[in-house]
Amino acid sequence: MITAKHQPWAEFIFDHYISRLISKHFYSLHLLGNLPEIVPGKPIFFLPNHSTWWDGFLIYRLNKHFYKRPLYLLMLEKELVKYSFFSRVGAYSIQPGHSKKVLESLRYTRLLLNSPAKENPSICIFPQGELIPWESRPVKFKPGIDWILKDTHNPVAIILVGIIVKFLEQQRPQVFFKLDYSEYIAGKQKINSWQLAQKMEMLLDEMNTNIVNQENGHIFFRGTRSVSEKWQ
Repeated sequence: MITAKHQPWAEFIFDHYISRLISKHFYSLHLLGNLPEIVPGKPIFFLPNHSTWWDGFLIYRLNKHFYKRPLYLLMLEKELVKYSFFSRVGAYSIQPGHSKKVLESLRYTRLLLNSPAKENPSICIFPQGELIPWESRPVKFKPGIDWILKDTHNPVAIILVGIIVKFLEQQRPQVFFKLDYSEYIAGKQKINSWQLAQKMEMLLDEMNTNIVNQENGHIFFRGTRSVSEKWQ
C-alpha cells in the first residue's frame, strides 16, 4: 500500500489549488445543524457518504475550515498511483479485491487512530466503498469499520458526514453538509457498521428535509457568483 507522507509545502500548494477549484465549480458550501466540538487529543474519524467525484476535496475543505487538523484520507490505490502528489497531503491507499492488501490498509487506519494525542489527526474513509447516489436506500457500509474500531486504544470521535450536492436557484450547485457525532471507546460501546449506516440514512433524510424547507444553515465558503448576480 501507499502511506501518507504529509509535506507542508505540498499542503500550502494544495490548499490554494482546492480553494480555487471549489470556488470555480460551486456557488457555496453550507453546514446544516451544529458543529460538534471535539476536544484536542481525540482523533476524528470522518465517515462520509460518497456520491460525487468531489467528496474527498469537500472533506478536505470541511476539515481545514472547522478543525484545522492534519487529514488522512483513504483512496483507491490505482488512483493514488496516478496522482502520487496526493500522498503528500495525507492520502493513503487501498486495493479492493486483494484481501491481504485491504487488511494492510485497515491496519494502517487503526494505527492512525491510535496516534499519540499530540498528533491530533483527522482520518477519513468512505464506508460505502464506492460511488452511490445519496438518495439510494438502504445505505450500506462495508464491515471494515468494525475491525478498525475494535482494537483502538484512544477514545475516537466518530463523525458521520452527510454530503448532498444540489442545483437550486443558482447557476452552480450548492453543497450541504450535516454532521452526526458519536464518541467511541473500545470495550465500552457497541457501535457497528450496520448501526452507523442506519444513522447515515436518517442523517441524509433529515438533510433533504432541511433543504426542501429552504434552510441554508451556516455558509462557510462562497464560490463564484451566478451570471444573474453579476448582471444585477
